[in-house]
Amino acid sequence: MVSPDNPADPTPLVSRRTVARTAAWAAPAIILSTASPAFAASGEKVGGAILFDEAEYDITFGKTVTVTGALVPSAGTAVPGDLRLTATVSAGFSILSGPTVTGTTFTVTLSGPQSAASGTLTVSSPNHPSYFTGTVPVAQLAPGFIAKGYGLLPLADTWVETASSDDIRWFEPAAGMLAVAATQVSTATVLRPWLDLRFYLDNQNGSVENNFGNAPFGAITRTGGRPLKLGTVNITTESQVLALQANNGGALDAVSGVGTNIGNVSRSGPGWLVSSDADRAAFMPSTDQNGAKITQNNKIFAFLPSTLPKGAFGLIRIIHTVYDGGDRQAKLGFEIQYRYA
Repeated sequence: MVSPDNPADPTPLVSRRTVARTAAWAAPAIILSTASPAFAASGEKVGGAILFDEAEYDITFGKTVTVTGALVPSAGTAVPGDLRLTATVSAGFSILSGPTVTGTTFTVTLSGPQSAASGTLTVSSPNHPSYFTGTVPVAQLAPGFIAKGYGLLPLADTWVETASSDDIRWFEPAAGMLAVAATQVSTATVLRPWLDLRFYLDNQNGSVENNFGNAPFGAITRTGGRPLKLGTVNITTESQVLALQANNGGALDAVSGVGTNIGNVSRSGPGWLVSSDADRAAFMPSTDQNGAKITQNNKIFAFLPSTLPKGAFGLIRIIHTVYDGGDRQAKLGFEIQYRYA
């Protein structure tokens, strides 16, 4: 079973470190003196460069990011053993630790502001200024975004977005409080889909396959996609019953308040289901918590248990959390009020 605390490792990207080492720094003095005219004018030899492993770094809401990089010396030289690094970052971002140098690599851990923002991290060497200063863009993502430009959205048109709170991007039914009919409540032998819980990554770039376009909710396609750097994505789906009352105001058992179904697995009441896109990366999820593939005959939905009594009022929440192997995570929440008339 996939654990929320053990997301899968991501697919590695070709890093700037790899590119730099592939180039082998055949003519570092020429390359770096062009970018650093002060050194060229003074005649001082360029010692090397401070490079980052990624072209930019995203900070998902409520999390931190550890920036990694390499110290690449000029050809025929070695990184000085006493080399120190210092770092600065744009206003609103904070350096929590580092830069920490280990051999020819370094790390810096950052946090971001409490709203979406962009900035720049700068790393330099105060005692070896001949090492070319490195800069890299950093971005604080809004709630519900797993990477820059990739936000979680419901697939169905029956949801409208409300104000985000904490680290969750919230949605509620466009119809407001839902009136439940007897035909929408499951029976002891028949599980009846009630709410469409499918979602996708909206990056406005390319076409998403019909990953959740299966009965009973019909074929739905959206514009979107997913970045390869996410690797295998793991998903937890949490059901919460905030209130469940009988018509006379008495409290009811929360187990009767809601149920969730992911693939071949369903459960009633508060709790968790886990899944992943291990089978097909463009389909989220594509594998349920038992490792079974989710096919077009399977569903991602909420249901009302057969034990729900008529006259009941309910307030429930269902939260998808998407994890990648780089400790990025994003949350999409549904909040629903209903009455079983």
